[in-house]
Amino acid sequence: MGMGMGGPASGLAPDAVVSPQVCFLSQGPVITARFSPDRKILAVQRTDTEIEFVNQEDGSQFWQKCKGTSRLGFGSETKLLGFFWCSNMSNLDIVFVTTGGLELYKLLGSKKGLQLKEVKKHSIKWYKYTA
Repeated sequence: MGMGMGGPASGLAPDAVVSPQVCFLSQGPVITARFSPDRKILAVQRTDTEIEFVNQEDGSQFWQKCKGTSRLGFGSETKLLGFFWCSNMSNLDIVFVTTGGLELYKLLGSKKGLQLKEVKKHSIKWYKYTA
């Protein structure tokens, strides 16, 4: 069983005590799990090709695979190395880091799907996320 955790909400005093949000994940192995900045969506990477999204408000789920084959051709499949959330005041976006480059997605207003906004093709061998 995996577990996703969210840290303290932004905008609080540095000395404010906030309990982390916890969500138990029991549907299989978990490579990475991260809450969206607004803590309303939990993204769970279980394989090297797909991310599962769980809406914390209504429990609905959807999945998104990374795109096609690598830019290098050779019929090799693009592998998902990881992902990270990014946001501004009006949009909530997620970036998939793949062996074929970066894929930028916008979370739809319904919070039940993603829309591909941009792909930056580049050969990527490894990825490390730091907060």
